[in-house]
Amino acid sequence: MSITLHYFDLYARAEPIRVILNYRGLRYDERLYSFQEWPSIKDQFEFQELPCLEIDGLKLVQSASITKYLCQKLGYSFKDPYLNYLTCSLVDVRDDFITKKIQLCWHEKNPEGWIDWIRNDFSHILKAIERRYKHNGETGFFVGNSPSVADFVMFVMLHDQFLREKVSEKMRPILESAAPKLIEFVESFKNSSETLVNYLSNRPERDF
Repeated sequence: MSITLHYFDLYARAEPIRVILNYRGLRYDERLYSFQEWPSIKDQFEFQELPCLEIDGLKLVQSASITKYLCQKLGYSFKDPYLNYLTCSLVDVRDDFITKKIQLCWHEKNPEGWIDWIRNDFSHILKAIERRYKHNGETGFFVGNSPSVADFVMFVMLHDQFLREKVSEKMRPILESAAPKLIEFVESFKNSSETLVNYLSNRPERDF
């Protein structure tokens, strides 16, 4: 199966896609674009959007839709409408989170405002996410008894924005205070896939 991911040299909206592929141990190619070349090539992509994933002879766009496609294709999805709601609502939470970070850190150039927003406002959302996780019992997953798109997007958000080495000094204490059970989830989920551990150990360090 030939797979190519098109994006910028960022984690951001493409990282859940990378994590799903690596969790499953699937090989893929990446084409990373600079912001300088993007205006001249954006017409190649539907909606002029990245990330784009080439797979199954298709060129898929919109990050949340790509992650859901991959999870359905790879068996990480549910038929029950309510279980699908539980997974998709957490995808939306992560998307809102990234949108807010883009606003504060990129457009407004206000990284301290970003941390203040997490500490003062998003901490309440972290508590709600933790309640979701606890409500699913001791499964190690957010929904059901197996990985789903909810686990992949929550893992990426929590690991990359709070726990990876580059940010952990400032961000881990916020997560420990608001929702410590989510740290257990991150460690458990990461260690459930050797190929994911290898990917995280060897991927390039990126700011965003």
